[in-house]
Amino acid sequence: AAILERNGNALANSARRLEVVRNCISYVFENKMLEAKKLFPAVLRAMKGRAARQCLTQELHLHVQQNRAVLDHQQFDFVIRMMNCCLQDCTAMDEHGIAAALLPLVTAFCRKLSPGITQFAYSCVQEHV
Repeated sequence: AAILERNGNALANSARRLEVVRNCISYVFENKMLEAKKLFPAVLRAMKGRAARQCLTQELHLHVQQNRAVLDHQQFDFVIRMMNCCLQDCTAMDEHGIAAALLPLVTAFCRKLSPGITQFAYSCVQEHV
């Protein structure tokens, strides 16, 4: 019974972490930055887990498909910080999964710095091994 209870708690915790990641990303793209800022420390902690890193890539991919890749400065900063944390916590096993899933995303997300000048996400995450 103790093992079942422990496994149930672990699954519930994992589900909560994934929900926090999804909610934070939704808040960022809905421009609810105060709510996103409140969840952000929990999201960064959740990135230690592989499931949360996969969730991040899936959720960001959904927003690219909805043509929501041009971000304002604050949105861009939040997305970049999440991507950097995700890549920082990647292991060698994640190289062909999570890191590969982030590649098309870093070439899609961007922000306008001034007329005619666009900064893409890859310029902010390219230092990762």
